[in-house]
Amino acid sequence: MKLLAFFLIAFFFELSVVAESSQKEKVVLKIDTLEYTLGEFTYMYNKNSHLPNVNESPEEFADRFINYKLKVVEAVNQGLDTLPSFLNEYNSFKSELKNSSVLDEELLEQEANEAYSRFLWYLDVSHILIRVPRDASPDDTLSAWNRADDILDRIRAGEDFNELASSVSEDPSASSNNGHLGWFTAFQMVYPFEKVAYNTPPGSVSEIVRTQHGYHMIKVHERVRNPGDISVAHIMKAFSKDEPAYKELQAMNKIDSLYTVLKNGADFFEIAKEYSDDVHTADAGGEMPPFSKSDIVPEFTSAAFALEEDGEISSPVRTDFGWHIIKRLSITDPPSYDEMEDQIKDLLTNSRYNVNAQEQFFISDNEWQKKSENRFRLNEYYDGLLVFEITSSEVWENAGNDSIALYNYFKNNSSKYLLPVALEGTQCLVLCDVDENKTLFEEIDELKKKNLVQILNDMEIADECYECYQGVFSFISEADNPFIVSDLPKDNFLSKHKKGVMLWAGEIKKDYLPNFSEVKVDVINDYSRFVEEKWLNELRDKYEPEFNYSLIEEL
Repeated sequence: MKLLAFFLIAFFFELSVVAESSQKEKVVLKIDTLEYTLGEFTYMYNKNSHLPNVNESPEEFADRFINYKLKVVEAVNQGLDTLPSFLNEYNSFKSELKNSSVLDEELLEQEANEAYSRFLWYLDVSHILIRVPRDASPDDTLSAWNRADDILDRIRAGEDFNELASSVSEDPSASSNNGHLGWFTAFQMVYPFEKVAYNTPPGSVSEIVRTQHGYHMIKVHERVRNPGDISVAHIMKAFSKDEPAYKELQAMNKIDSLYTVLKNGADFFEIAKEYSDDVHTADAGGEMPPFSKSDIVPEFTSAAFALEEDGEISSPVRTDFGWHIIKRLSITDPPSYDEMEDQIKDLLTNSRYNVNAQEQFFISDNEWQKKSENRFRLNEYYDGLLVFEITSSEVWENAGNDSIALYNYFKNNSSKYLLPVALEGTQCLVLCDVDENKTLFEEIDELKKKNLVQILNDMEIADECYECYQGVFSFISEADNPFIVSDLPKDNFLSKHKKGVMLWAGEIKKDYLPNFSEVKVDVINDYSRFVEEKWLNELRDKYEPEFNYSLIEEL
């Protein structure tokens, strides 16, 4: 019974999903020969409904939706969607949108976590390479595969991996290093090589793996934890492999004597400055940039990471460059997944690291097109471009360039542009203590508010005690002289002051009508809305849009 109940629930759930999908495909608006679905209407309605101060009913939005689509239809009928400029911009957006949304996010997240888990370990590996170009013919590819397969059979039969690498590998370095690549962690090799290597147990050889370089067989020697990055200082006594053997002996004797001095308490940084042969670090007391386990020659890194505490000094270490004494300064743990997530995902989808990224993480064009949100976003941009073009030509350009029509609109609608009661003249804000300025007010009253700035200047009022402005100000006609700042209108820019008194002189204007040039921007905006409304009414008469309001009742 439980199984039957589950089946019925699943069945009816599936039916409800199908029904919902079918409902969204119903036509909610028809204009001329073009139809628009309920799904697109709902997408656009919900897009901004969550924003503050947006409280629009579906019916109210429907009116705007119809107007918007009327412009689209008119633009299509005028052929604006065939213009090269339109097609270039639309196709460019389509390409960008597709590239940003076709990732299989779930698979990418899973692989990014796996890649990070590999990053927490280092592998020491060798390999044998049989080269084959990425664009090789099928015959050449098969030939290379057969050669690699024969070599793998020989390894499994017991032949020495190092000797085979030296004799048959097509990696140029194999003749000198027997195919040994040394230590690496994730993101330092190409993706398929890395993934197979990490899936190969230490001490064994992998199956054949194909990369952009050819076919590889990988032998994993050792696997250790990623210790992070280390900062050290070192003292080096250099020698060259081409020099006589006694030169190396001299270097060894010198490093031994310096090591003895350091053990007796000498300052490491001072010794490095004076005696180190590394010209790049000596002046800095031997301090080197931080490095990881795979950044420096193995002998050096092994000795550095073997130091257990900051300040600890190694015994002399030999490399091909000389003899070294290493002092540990600090060590930093590997970064967390959160810190590396974006970088890892960028690498996984980058063909230089993962040559098959397009096939692995990017969904097909057909799958992308099936997603309704992608279709709606494309339609939205398509319509937006057309609406901008058609509105520019039919409304904005006409309204902005018709000076006579603009001026006539201003005259016929002058009441819209009346300014509130205003003062044209001077305002002075006195900031100092009112009680100390009685003579000032008496003087101003006597002179009937004339020449305010001159009065303040003649009375030698300190500059920091007053501020004066000239122009046209929002004002209160019944205000006394002088009056308190709090009596000013809230929109007056001087009302921000909490102390002081305001003095004014000039003419108070009531119902002040500005010149046309002063409000031209506002007139253009109002006239554009007037022209657009008239144009939309004409489009409604022309196309007679049909909207199915019953479909939006439940939104």
